[in-house]
Amino acid sequence: MLNINATYSSLSVDDLVEKVMPSYDVDRVVKCEFWYRGFNDTYKITSQEENYILRVYKKDWRTEAQINFELDALNYLHNRGAKVSYPIKRRDGEFITALNAPEGTRYAVLMSFAKGDVLTYKDNSDAFLYGERVAELHALSEGFSSNHDRFKLDDTHLITEPLKAIEQFLDERPDDWNYINTLCIKSLENINKIPSDTVDYGFCHGDLHGWNAHKFSGDLIFFDFDCCGFGRRAYEVSVFRWSILLNKGRGNRDIWEQYLKGYNSIRTLSDDELELAADYMIIRDIWRMGLQIFGTFSSGKGSLGDHYIGERINFLRTIEKRWF
Repeated sequence: MLNINATYSSLSVDDLVEKVMPSYDVDRVVKCEFWYRGFNDTYKITSQEENYILRVYKKDWRTEAQINFELDALNYLHNRGAKVSYPIKRRDGEFITALNAPEGTRYAVLMSFAKGDVLTYKDNSDAFLYGERVAELHALSEGFSSNHDRFKLDDTHLITEPLKAIEQFLDERPDDWNYINTLCIKSLENINKIPSDTVDYGFCHGDLHGWNAHKFSGDLIFFDFDCCGFGRRAYEVSVFRWSILLNKGRGNRDIWEQYLKGYNSIRTLSDDELELAADYMIIRDIWRMGLQIFGTFSSGKGSLGDHYIGERINFLRTIEKRWF
């Protein structure tokens, strides 16, 4: 029998209940369910009193310091009254549990459960509320700092690193690679023309595409801060506009205008920031493409066929056609 190592494993729910949950001051766990597989694994924990989310980070996806930065941000926001899914302390006062998985060390964090449901945007009031709460999140994050290192939402993270993955993936499609690379250069030049003092910079969730929030009792609770970091708020806002265009059935201008009204009711976006929206939409799609290519280590390279690249090229051309 051959001994084969693992690069990615699904952890036993029974072991998580038996070996991880006793570290927390949680009433008897009734059930642990493998809830969602993304770039991290999400488990829903049901106890006698309430529900929780146990996030298990993939090996080498985030360093312990990077996770601690995220937890610092969540605790800061929670303590300032922001409605976010926040980390739960272990009995020893720590937040992170190291797990010896088949592929190596993985980290687990227990989070409060975000009650409610995802927004549907069938009513434009959802977009107004989302924009309003995003601006409130930005306002409440002012003053946040952390002693833990974390990547910034800058050119390196959003453009340079994704392009490396894309270039390798398109080694047999030079025309597509040249188009994407040239488009990135153009967008970056446009972004760098805008004076930095006219663009708001600060803590960003990093993935506020219109979901990653549940609506409950007329308000929103944000979760999944795995992509958070310091960056330009213009990028954060543009992610929502990108999502409107990307998702069929949500692609009308009224949604974007209602989002802006909601955001501007709390914080005012400058003309320069709005001017950057289209360029950051392109950057967002490039970043996502690099992320999805990287993710094939667990989902399989075959999950991204020729149709995938064709769809991405067509989408980028749509942005160019509508906004340039």
